[in-house]
Amino acid sequence: MTTLADPVPGGRPGDVERATALSGELAGRGVHGVVLAYVDTAGIGRVKTVPTARPGSPPRRPGASACPRCSTRSWRTTPSSPPTPSAPLTAICACFGLDPARPPDAEVTEAARRWLVRGGRLDDPVLVRHLLWTAVDLGLPLQLHTGFGDDDIRLHRADPALLTDWLHLTAGTVPVLLLHCWPYQRQAAYLAAVFEQVYLDVGLTLHYVGPARAGAVLAEALEITPFRKLLYSSDAYGVPEFHHLGALAFRQGLAGLLQERVDADELALPDALRIARWAGRDNALRVYRLQTDGPEDD
Repeated sequence: MTTLADPVPGGRPGDVERATALSGELAGRGVHGVVLAYVDTAGIGRVKTVPTARPGSPPRRPGASACPRCSTRSWRTTPSSPPTPSAPLTAICACFGLDPARPPDAEVTEAARRWLVRGGRLDDPVLVRHLLWTAVDLGLPLQLHTGFGDDDIRLHRADPALLTDWLHLTAGTVPVLLLHCWPYQRQAAYLAAVFEQVYLDVGLTLHYVGPARAGAVLAEALEITPFRKLLYSSDAYGVPEFHHLGALAFRQGLAGLLQERVDADELALPDALRIARWAGRDNALRVYRLQTDGPEDD
């Protein structure tokens, strides 16, 4: 089974169309479906499972993107068959600090009516809450982009700690993956430590700080994050060099941190190697419920 471990072109206008155009290729690699956040023809924000097309068949267009940055952040393989894929991830952009409760249907309908009149980006708080709870209902891993982003966000509202009440309400449901996190990697680490369903990565951040500072960011993220909760991400798109640089920064940063602990006699070398394997591969295989035919300790 092939695993596409990094995002395909994502987070930019036209992502849905570009990602859907890859459906024939993805189907040939064993990808049976993905989950997209979108707005349907009635203006209702939804999260939809979209099966990939068979090779040679025309691609399906899942509808308008709910968020130009985050609607199709990643594609992952799954051994299951459509229409119920077990491992594709749900990706959605959220405005934090919202009422964590599930919005009533009447409120969703009224919010959709207002949004249809206003148009523009789907940022209505009621519709965002509806998307979040729809994602939970699907039962698939949920990615939330937190912290650093484009110039249209308000950084203080992207603090993952603002999700605390919502995480209490959704405890025991789906894994929640906090992406990127900077400058709130310590807050994300706290959530990963106290909520069983929370995981994190700092992929986008490492692109900006580079290999020289990757260790510092990872050190803060790992201060209290359980080792089984840290995930690798390059946050790469487009040119292959981005994938290489993302992997380089993560490997060098994590290797330096683990070597320090080995040198201080805090970790045995076999334990350090096991932690590196967890963060670089095994944690993702577990949280996305993927299968691998490779050896457990390679």
